[in-house]
Amino acid sequence: MEIFHRRTTFGGGFNAITAKVLFSGFRTGLAFESVNVSYNQQLVRIFDLDGNAGNTYLVAGHAMGRANISRTIGPRALSDAFYTRYGDVCRAAENVLAIAADVGCDSNSAANRQFSGSVDLRLNGVVIDGITIGLNAQDPIIRQSMSLTFISLEHQERTGAQAQANENITQAA
Repeated sequence: MEIFHRRTTFGGGFNAITAKVLFSGFRTGLAFESVNVSYNQQLVRIFDLDGNAGNTYLVAGHAMGRANISRTIGPRALSDAFYTRYGDVCRAAENVLAIAADVGCDSNSAANRQFSGSVDLRLNGVVIDGITIGLNAQDPIIRQSMSLTFISLEHQERTGAQAQANENITQAA
């Protein structure tokens, strides 16, 4: 008998360790603690003044993207090349930030490998527009935060069946 008289079943799981943050032009050494992304579009609402509650209209304007990345300054330093490239607005067309994560459980056995799916985000036209460095007397860790702006956001989710098909193609090749 369940102590609290609840019927709960396992609905699935995922391993957050599979998440990767990749910057174009840099393969390793960019260890970040957190990444937050927001992408918003400008919307203006127009109302009819016809005395009968009227219609409302939505007019879409420009889209704008923002990202914040936090890291600990420590064993691996960000290279000057990273700041030079991603701080240069003239290189925005080259600058991409990719976030990829597998979702669902995955066994280590090749014969029993299962996929629930994956999610991929691609931020295009990324430029650093601010850096903050902080430390305090109670904590000997120096933390850095970067704010970024970006031009567009691409989003793709794949189901487990699609991921399994890709795996089968890779193994066959």
